Amino acid sequence: MKTPHGGRKLSLIHYSRQACEHSIVDTAAAGARFPLPVAADADAPPNDVRRYSLTAATAPTPFRLEQSPLARELYLVLTGPLDRERAADYALAVTAVDGGAPRRSATLAVRVQVTVSTAVLTAIGRIAAATCRISLRISTTR
Repeated sequence: MKTPHGGRKLSLIHYSRQACEHSIVDTAAAGARFPLPVAADADAPPNDVRRYSLTAATAPTPFRLEQSPLARELYLVLTGPLDRERAADYALAVTAVDGGAPRRSATLAVRVQVTVSTAVLTAIGRIAAATCRISLRISTTR
């Protein structure tokens, strides 16, 4: 594609959106995969998207990236246990880099919110209910 000045227009790598969010339950197993959007690049191979990298605002992070061989699918993979009391959310950045010269890149902001499992909430509710019954019995026997 030509620009008004007769030069070749550079294809820019980009994401269809600037950010995405995932809510992950704190009991999720290591190895659980969460899909991420892939970057788009109109260039043909080998100048299209070549690799992705993950960076975290705070390290260490219990996540890594998993990319399909053809870069058509991208996943955030849980590498270890989540503890909502230690980290309720994670601010991550996924950077896509193309194979052109000069290299072009695009960054996607990823926010992961750690949620409490319903099993834990149910157990907490039962404990709270039992505590209320016990305290009620104590107060009525005096």
